[in-house]
Amino acid sequence: MKFIAPLRLNSIRSKILVFTLLVVFAATISVELVMLHFHGDTLSSSTMNLAVSKTEFIASNSAAMLIFNDQAAVKNLWQNIRQDPQILQTDIYKYNNNTDKLSLFSRYTKAQIAAFDGQSALDNRQQQSENFISVSRLVQVPGKTVGLVRLYYDTQALKEHQQQTYGILLLGLVIASGVTFLLSGLLLKPFTRPIDSLVAGTKNIASSRDYSVRVSKTSRDEMGELADNFNKMMDVIELKHQQQNAKELEIQQLNKTLETRVYERTLALEDAKQKAEAANQAKSNFLANMSHEIRTPMNGVLGMLGLLLNSELPKEYKHKLSIAKISADSLLSLINDILDFSKIEAGKLTLETLDFDLVATLEAVVQSVAFRADEKYLELILDITEVIHPWVRGDPLRIKQILLNLIGNAIKFTDQGKITIKARLSARDQDSWLFECSVTDTGIGIDPEQLKQLFASFTQVDASITRQYGGTGLGLAISKKLCELMSGEITVNSNKGQGSCFEFYLLLEQSRQKKDMPARDISALKILLVDGNSANLAVVQAQLQQWRAKVTSADSAGEAIALCGGPEQQGRFDIAILDRPVAKIPDNEFCRFVRDNRSYDDMILILLTSASDKTQSRDLTPWRINEVLTKPVLPSELFNMLAIQAVNKLQLTGAACPVTSIPAQEKIPVSPFSWPKGTRILLVDDNEINQLVLQGLLNEIELDCEFADHGAEALAILNSQTPDSYYSLIFMDCQMPVMDGYEASRKIRLGMAGTAAATTPIIAMTANALVGDKKKCLDAGMDDYISKPVSTGELLRVLKLWLLHILPDDETEPVDVTQTSGQTTSTAPADIPAGLLIPAGIKTKIFAGHNNPAFQNTGFCLELLGLYIEDYRHVVTQLQNYLTSNEHDRLQKLVHKLKGTSGSLGLSQVHEKAVEIDLLLKNNQAPDEKQFQTFLALISQSIADCEAIIAAN
Repeated sequence: MKFIAPLRLNSIRSKILVFTLLVVFAATISVELVMLHFHGDTLSSSTMNLAVSKTEFIASNSAAMLIFNDQAAVKNLWQNIRQDPQILQTDIYKYNNNTDKLSLFSRYTKAQIAAFDGQSALDNRQQQSENFISVSRLVQVPGKTVGLVRLYYDTQALKEHQQQTYGILLLGLVIASGVTFLLSGLLLKPFTRPIDSLVAGTKNIASSRDYSVRVSKTSRDEMGELADNFNKMMDVIELKHQQQNAKELEIQQLNKTLETRVYERTLALEDAKQKAEAANQAKSNFLANMSHEIRTPMNGVLGMLGLLLNSELPKEYKHKLSIAKISADSLLSLINDILDFSKIEAGKLTLETLDFDLVATLEAVVQSVAFRADEKYLELILDITEVIHPWVRGDPLRIKQILLNLIGNAIKFTDQGKITIKARLSARDQDSWLFECSVTDTGIGIDPEQLKQLFASFTQVDASITRQYGGTGLGLAISKKLCELMSGEITVNSNKGQGSCFEFYLLLEQSRQKKDMPARDISALKILLVDGNSANLAVVQAQLQQWRAKVTSADSAGEAIALCGGPEQQGRFDIAILDRPVAKIPDNEFCRFVRDNRSYDDMILILLTSASDKTQSRDLTPWRINEVLTKPVLPSELFNMLAIQAVNKLQLTGAACPVTSIPAQEKIPVSPFSWPKGTRILLVDDNEINQLVLQGLLNEIELDCEFADHGAEALAILNSQTPDSYYSLIFMDCQMPVMDGYEASRKIRLGMAGTAAATTPIIAMTANALVGDKKKCLDAGMDDYISKPVSTGELLRVLKLWLLHILPDDETEPVDVTQTSGQTTSTAPADIPAGLLIPAGIKTKIFAGHNNPAFQNTGFCLELLGLYIEDYRHVVTQLQNYLTSNEHDRLQKLVHKLKGTSGSLGLSQVHEKAVEIDLLLKNNQAPDEKQFQTFLALISQSIADCEAIIAAN
């Protein structure tokens, strides 16, 4: 083009052209450099933020994987990461709190960046190198670091984007320069003519410093064009500035969005944490409630079984009831263990440490499962010949749990044959015992390849086993964990179709009770043992020989007859023990031989039979059977039976061993008086615990009673009595809902309960110890009164006086409890009820100051404690609310009721404090804060201790 001519710098045109090009070039370069700088920083920061957010996301999802070693979740995570091509490598390290080191847990790599050096720094950091960005984030749970995640993010895309930006900017610079050059060349032709006008205009802009002013176009030559270009330049600068502001706003918006997402993720995590904590609390509450709801009826069952065992029943029934009670005890222990399974998983299960009789524990477990084995015609054999010491220290309930699981499984998976339980106790050192036990069966067995998953939770080796035999697959997992908690281990040896042998060992402490194995020397006895089962024969023979008896064994009736010999060998055997299958009652060759030969009249015959065998209920006298012993043969029962049968014939050097681990306390003598025929007693009391306690006392002296929960119910019962069923005596509580004892007594005396009841003796029962209480009772029409807790002596006194009309020996009135300065009378403290296990840490005195023989029944005691927990679980809140709202009457009635209940249960600390507060409330005085809070603390402690005692039993 013609206007593109060689430039001469001495001309205005060339100078302006050069100057314009330089200005445009400089301005464009400046703008592009600013844009490049901000764009590069933004892109780099965004890439770094993206890498950090991805790393934090992986870290937040890795905690559960590291804690539970969840490889399946790791695979899912790597599958998701593969979708991001920018992630070159991701490493998850597991942190060992003991060694304070990191170990590689899992790695995803697209292009391996670095190998694990074993000494990675345990902190949050990010670094950018030439080819990638490295980001490290800690994996933490509340209060604990469990690992670290390191991510390597590819920056190649960032470089390519920057290179594209450089190219675009360079192209823009070229285009801008070219456009400027062309426009300048076109516009400089008419420049010279309006130069003066342009100079004036530019001076005006320069002098006014107003950059919003634009240069006016005065001509269409170069100056006019220059004015236009100048104005356009200002427009471009303004536009660029607006664009820059828009980009900055966009960056701010992105940052805000990222912060919002982080905030939302934090809220979501916090919400999930709160939900998890709520779920855990709900689980704990559910387990606590279920524990109480299940234990309460079970304690009722145990209590009733205990009362039945205390009653006069045939020996056969008592034996079956004892087995039922042992089974119920085992069921309660099993329920407690299942409810504790969550504690086992959480590692919060605590073991009790108690002194207990290991022999009695083993016998109780075997006896409780005897019926199940007998139903399948299985031989159940207990071998404890190597248990050298009965008393040890440990957790008997957990040992029972292990044995019940193993023996139960053996019975379940064995259709024929035998199950042998062999126990061994040996001294480990001067402070501990090593207890070893094996359970061997002849059942279906287990394939060796399937043994690895045998002890997994909720797992059985074959789905067909679950369909055929049932079960949760939880028992062995619990047993394994319990063994480990008691410093032991459990193992199994098995072959398909050949049975299984489970063996475990535990460490037990030396018992604080220095009780040795009772001396058992029956060396003077000559015993003939006849049993067709070689395994059972060997165990019983070994046990008898351990007691130094002279034992001869036979496996058939014919062999036994041959061993007995003729009349000339009379007295060769003192006792013959026959197994039921060998005896074949009533058609038995050996029994007929003994029956038909008078020379064997002195031989004692003992028959071994199964629990379900009807032989026990037959008259065995014609067959010369002296006693029947139920299998499985328990050493204590066998020795006791031998001792009883031989006591009049031989002098034993050793005393018989009691069957139970704690000897029962001696009962109080039954009243020597004969109560009038048809004696009926009505007990009016709203407290179920007080009802059961008094009924237990009456049962021990061969009396019983009927119940009414309040005065109105008592009036209805008395109105319905007939001439042949009149009540002989009424025990009346004073404070009750609906109608109290005072009003009920007045109405009875007025004939509102029938003419017969108007003269029936009424005995007041009160927990009050105030002067004037006796007079108040007498004025209401009552004839006598006894204070709660009721003692056996006081009960006998009123019964003799009002049923037999016998005055006390000193012919004086009973001692008034008000003569002891407001303190209740007390009897000598009794020992803890027989067989009741009291865990360590119990602070509440329980059953203190009682000589009630019913309290020697463990089941009865547990039933009372269960009722106490059920009735008073929320009493602390009720008392606090009544005091805060000034509901004086309700507060006094509740304290009075609690005073009577605590007295009946021997909760002496609660009872004494209740007496103090009840006295204050009756005198319209409020207890001080410290005194009342102490009372509430004692109640809470007593409920917690009662729950602990129930759980231990």
